[in-house]
Amino acid sequence: RGIAKLYLKQKESGCLDLNKALVLGNKDANEVIKNNCNALQKESIYYANSLMFGKYDSLQNKIVWAEPKLIDSISISFNNNEIKINNQQHSSFHFTSEGYEEKTETFTVTQYNALDQDGMKCIVRRVKFKNGNNLIQFEYADISFAYFFK
Repeated sequence: RGIAKLYLKQKESGCLDLNKALVLGNKDANEVIKNNCNALQKESIYYANSLMFGKYDSLQNKIVWAEPKLIDSISISFNNNEIKINNQQHSSFHFTSEGYEEKTETFTVTQYNALDQDGMKCIVRRVKFKNGNNLIQFEYADISFAYFFK
């Protein structure tokens, strides 16, 4: 399906389908992605391997996180103005602000204001740890979730 979409000039959708095929084990998709998709708006694609959920606790005035859960690898693509998560819902988040960056000795976090595909406001944080691990966090008023990737 991804190749068919590329022929129909639906590059973004075709590349998302090809990434899903790669995640599901289609090794041939990798070559097609390299030849057709890597130049999409300076897009970077990563594969998440765990997911964590959190809920805002007003008594503690912070997010209380559950233990991370291993997940089947899903692709997360970043470009200049949005993040797309290739999960069952094909979630997307469009940045509505420039990124604010903060560095510490162990990580760098970039925070954006964003709108999800349903128009709901959220905060998106991309955290790059010095040890090579990364996470992307999506925070709404009372819930939050984060994907971990290398």
